[in-house]
Amino acid sequence: MIFCRSKDVANQVEKFLIRKVLSEDQVRAIHSNKGQNTRINAMQQFREGLIRVLVTTDVAARGIDIPKVSHVINFDVPLIYEDYVHRIGRTGRADQVGESITFITLAEQYHWAKIEEIIQQTIEIQDLPVEINREETPFVEQQDMLRAVDDQRKREDPDFKGAFHEKKWVIKARASGQKVPQRKAVTKTGPKGGAVSTPKPPQRNNRPGKNAKFRPGAPSSKKKR
Repeated sequence: MIFCRSKDVANQVEKFLIRKVLSEDQVRAIHSNKGQNTRINAMQQFREGLIRVLVTTDVAARGIDIPKVSHVINFDVPLIYEDYVHRIGRTGRADQVGESITFITLAEQYHWAKIEEIIQQTIEIQDLPVEINREETPFVEQQDMLRAVDDQRKREDPDFKGAFHEKKWVIKARASGQKVPQRKAVTKTGPKGGAVSTPKPPQRNNRPGKNAKFRPGAPSSKKKR
């Protein structure tokens, strides 16, 4: 059984498995958008061993007894931490041996630590096998994960400013693994060695008033005819 966080992800996983791994009659996906009869038939086929892989959301995580499920794969970490216990409870039932595997991204490590606190157990995190082809994470997706990490740290530490107060070129360089050069502040000096003061731009008064039409940048109070 493969558990996904959303219906769209479950559909994508089903399509990928059919396209790359198994035939169409060996994979089924069930979620709340599927009809009741479709879900019931898929569960019955999986229970009887007619299909090998059942892709589902947490709709099938509770109260369903299917014997001899060899593996439970969490395609993503559940945000409701108690659901993790219900997910992995689908395997290893009735004195059977089962195995659960969870894929964890950078943004999900925070939730994984919370799950370990609930189950009161530390689970070893392993890298993917070297023979698996690893695609480079797109820049936009990397940015989303870094923002999620910032939000998580701000939740734990309100004084944490986060990485996204920095300039875009710094964020882009760090996301791509490049070394960020340190930029020096340059002060202009005059002929006698003193610092040259830069004139401040004139400040405009945009408040409406009696003479608003004579103030630069202020809207005119006269109506056009």
